[in-house]
Amino acid sequence: MREKGRGRRGSHDEFMMGGDLLVAPVMEKGAVARKVVLPPWKWLADDGKTYIGPATVEVVSPIERLPYFLQSRMAQVSE
Repeated sequence: MREKGRGRRGSHDEFMMGGDLLVAPVMEKGAVARKVVLPPWKWLADDGKTYIGPATVEVVSPIERLPYFLQSRMAQVSE
């Protein structure tokens, strides 16, 4: 069961492309970082960092970077 406010339902500006790619663009003018709500599973970020969801993480995201996360189906995390 998904906790209310978690995952993509808890964020209006991040989205899934297919089943394995979560994209989290910076939508706030002048921002250099943003919070990303990750659903359960293991996630590999475009900067090489690994995260375990469900979690809310803050990522540095200058204008030239589009933060994205690849889901690793090899390591499902149980809630």
